[in-house]
Amino acid sequence: MEAAGNLRLRTPSGPSASRSRVRSRPTDVAPSDSVTAGPLIYYPTRYAAAVPRINDAKYPHRFFTKRTILMGSAILAAASVVVMMTWSLLSQALDNWYWNGAEPQWIWDHNIYEPPDNAPGNTTPVRKLLILQRATSPKASKILDATYRLNRAYAKHIQADYVRIDGMLALCDIVFDAINVKVAPEEAWVQYDCIIVLDPDAVFVEFGINMSDMFGPNHLVGIAGNMTDADRYGSGMLWWNTRHRESNAALSLWVDGSFSFHHRDLPKDDITILFDVLRNAYNPPELFTMFQELQPPQVDYFSGTAVRFFRKPSGYERMSRLQWLEADWEDVAIVLEQLVDAICFKSHPKCDLT
Repeated sequence: MEAAGNLRLRTPSGPSASRSRVRSRPTDVAPSDSVTAGPLIYYPTRYAAAVPRINDAKYPHRFFTKRTILMGSAILAAASVVVMMTWSLLSQALDNWYWNGAEPQWIWDHNIYEPPDNAPGNTTPVRKLLILQRATSPKASKILDATYRLNRAYAKHIQADYVRIDGMLALCDIVFDAINVKVAPEEAWVQYDCIIVLDPDAVFVEFGINMSDMFGPNHLVGIAGNMTDADRYGSGMLWWNTRHRESNAALSLWVDGSFSFHHRDLPKDDITILFDVLRNAYNPPELFTMFQELQPPQVDYFSGTAVRFFRKPSGYERMSRLQWLEADWEDVAIVLEQLVDAICFKSHPKCDLT
């Protein structure tokens, strides 16, 4: 008997053409060009040929070809990407809509329990300090989540009040309310001598340094960085002396002038607007006495000994520093979480607020 692999299927002709093509005694006739014979399957009573493989090139009407399957997979992949991008944009739009319509939230930590001026053992007046940190968008709030724990602990250590503000509220309005409006509960509200405003990425890195001691009482405004180009070189922090003789006048100019910058081509954050307004209202000698700039090593972006924050890289001139932070908020939050963990580990147990 011949081996099954050498058997061939004969195409019948003549009167027997209408009969079955499977013969009990196959011959060595070569298959036709339109089919390719497969291996024969042996049964006890006969040999049967496997279903022949059809040539795709000669049968283009077949639906499930390799090309069709590849095209379908590509279409499904593209559709999945479009659905994910649409869902992401829709979620972001809903978050922004809710954020813009919601009332700003003031979350307080009150650490001034008695007037510092009357505290036992005080020989010099101690300024009542408010540390204020804000987030004006959902992404900025995620960044603030990374620095919130450390800055609260620092405020408690130096006996300063701390407030976190989430919501669409201009910085000039926040400072105005903190000075003139009892935004805190009645029993906890105090008239602060100075206010430190932090961007969401700014962190205090040394518990042994009291920031209120780093700014002189004769200055109105203090920043971490360079006033001449605050949008690029600063400022993760703003210090406001509420006891300065020009405090109310400068604050009113800031509030009034903040609306005139919305039509400008280049985006500006609140601190840059403040500097532009004050430059137009005061002459250079007056500005020199009103401003104080903290320089390295106290503040040097991510190597400062007192305050650290991100510096906007070059090439983003059409974005403010806060806009750049929000664009890369995921990477920023990861770096800040690692930094906060390292500082809290070094300063343990001062970061424990329980």
